[in-house]
Amino acid sequence: MPATDAVGAIRSSARSFEENLPPAQRKRLGQFFTGLPLGALLTHLALDPDARTVIDPMAGHGDLLDAAALTARARGARLNRLDGIELDPATAAFCGRRTVALQAEGTVTAARIVAGSAFDPAIIAGLDTPGYDLVITNPPYVRYQSQNGNGAGVVDVRRGLSAIVGARVTGGERALWQTLVDGYSGLADLSVPAWLLSALLTRPGGRLALVVPATWRSRDYADVVRYLLLRAFLLEY
Repeated sequence: MPATDAVGAIRSSARSFEENLPPAQRKRLGQFFTGLPLGALLTHLALDPDARTVIDPMAGHGDLLDAAALTARARGARLNRLDGIELDPATAAFCGRRTVALQAEGTVTAARIVAGSAFDPAIIAGLDTPGYDLVITNPPYVRYQSQNGNGAGVVDVRRGLSAIVGARVTGGERALWQTLVDGYSGLADLSVPAWLLSALLTRPGGRLALVVPATWRSRDYADVVRYLLLRAFLLEY
């Protein structure tokens, strides 16, 4: 099958793949994916013309990564590196097939999908890059309690994020980041540590783009995100 046909076939099957995931798993992991049309809109807003490295740390089955590659190609550019992390092995495998097809098509130079938790310091260290031109994601809006009934998930995510800060941030900024990681509410959903992780993966001068509901702005536990955006980013949209 020609590479272009392979990409098209995978795109056509993405919706049915999502719908066939076990309902209990979808709810527990927040597996409600972005869709290519919305992904294309977001990447057209967020992808800088000079961007060559992109990551989605909660990649799902690859809508946002695919959209980034499509947007770059529409602008006559080619992404050098397209990375993703996905917790669910079956979904990561689908995403991997999708990005391999994009690579075979010539849309991207190198693509890599890792199956595992984005909050695992070893996985982040394995990315072997100080930062990405674009970090784009649709984080899971699920409560920690749905991940682990005894609350151990809170500790694992926070500890992992703290270790990632220790490995990636130096100088006076490290204390600030550690305060943010230590201080966010244990009642927050997983989107809050996902914001922090995504910001950590963005290179200085790079862009951060997330799919978020407007409701997060009215929640007290989102104060840490508001502070982060004001402190470290220049809001465009």
